[in-house]
Amino acid sequence: MENPFLVKSKKTGREVTIEAPKVLLCESLEQRVELLGTDLVCKKTDDQIKIDLRSHVRSKLESETDGEFNNSDEDILALDLSNWKPELRVRKTAEETAADAMGGLTIEQVVAAMAIAGHDVTGLIKEDATEDAPDDLPF
Repeated sequence: MENPFLVKSKKTGREVTIEAPKVLLCESLEQRVELLGTDLVCKKTDDQIKIDLRSHVRSKLESETDGEFNNSDEDILALDLSNWKPELRVRKTAEETAADAMGGLTIEQVVAAMAIAGHDVTGLIKEDATEDAPDDLPF
């Protein structure tokens, strides 16, 4: 498959990899407009910008410290959003997210998590270590 596109169903746990349609392979806005037309590209762009704006304001609504909201409704209503623009949000890979989550754990906690996940952890803690233990462990 030249251009795989993974589709997952959280509801059923199923997934399938399909060939990506041409519209996902566009490398420029002009190519996308040529395939879809200006109206559809603008509509889809507007829809996503609205989602981004709602998320921006929602984060202010939900921001709290010690059970107290950080922003009153009046503060939020007073925001000047006339020049607001969405930002490119770079999502972390699963590996980066896992590394962040495990970064604060002790070696024993990491080994316990690996054991729960079904990995063979024999020899990973110094007390259990044998000459067979791998040398390239991250801890």
